[in-house]
Amino acid sequence: MVLSFHKYWNPNSQEALKGILSLREKFNMPVWLGESGENSDKWFTDCISLVEKNQIGWAWWPLKKINSVVCPLMIVAPKEYAQIVDYWNKNTERPSKELATKVLFEIAGNLKAEHCRFNKDVIDAMFRQRRDSSALPFKSHQIPGRLYAVDF
Repeated sequence: MVLSFHKYWNPNSQEALKGILSLREKFNMPVWLGESGENSDKWFTDCISLVEKNQIGWAWWPLKKINSVVCPLMIVAPKEYAQIVDYWNKNTERPSKELATKVLFEIAGNLKAEHCRFNKDVIDAMFRQRRDSSALPFKSHQIPGRLYAVDF
């Protein structure tokens, strides 16, 4: 048995873990952070450091999301996807069956890892930055030349 909890959008402090650590002590059971993510790279680094300092195992959620930069892999949605989402949120008329089918099958194809955008900063925050806080570029740069923020 293990006690599993989720952690989202709360402080990365000992106080934030007080409840789950009390349960671990009370029931003499291991603790597992079974789901977390959906925040900033700095928050990821601090959260993982905190739970590991407290000998808590962890898992990240999600690996992939549509058009999101806060997960390791971003599923790129076709531009028409907004029409489907607007309909689901009751903001527009129902799209045609043909459009919905085309868009949803395109998203299904984009789920393949090789079609996703790799958010290298998320992985860097989760693993390297917990032990090394130096700023590193994501690729080599030549000066003079252009430096794009997403590559640093």
